[in-house]
Amino acid sequence: MHPAHPSRKSGQNNQRVSALPNLITAYLQENPGAQLYKIVEAVSASRGAVTYQLRTMTAKGVIKVHEETGCRRYYLHSFEYAKDTAVLQIFLENETKSDIIDNLQKTPGLSRKELAARIGIPENTLYRHIAALSDAGILKRKRDGHRWLYTIAEKTETELQ
Repeated sequence: MHPAHPSRKSGQNNQRVSALPNLITAYLQENPGAQLYKIVEAVSASRGAVTYQLRTMTAKGVIKVHEETGCRRYYLHSFEYAKDTAVLQIFLENETKSDIIDNLQKTPGLSRKELAARIGIPENTLYRHIAALSDAGILKRKRDGHRWLYTIAEKTETELQ
């Protein structure tokens, strides 16, 4: 008789795999919009096992996937999210975009030059971030002579509160 393989001791591995959908569901209830790497950390399982379960759960209609700006987020199917909220969440996880939003919340009506100085990045780098935030409807701008002044859009202000 051959000894049991170490990974098959007393069925612990099988119990862990069968519990994985419940662990993922519980995590997504507390953390809607989580990314794969966060789910993997939270449930202490391999990336492959979690990916497999997420695909299976998506096919069964238990969870839904939202992909925006190259970032895939997972929600329970029962969770109602607004696309704007999901996009804002993605941008807030980026340090530079978060700094831009934070500065404009504190001091609305800053120019690109003023924002770049406050954040400590070159103006051309700031421009790319502002363009993405403006395209998403998070920022708005108005002309003041030869420069543009930036503020946070009203709908975004409401979501940030």
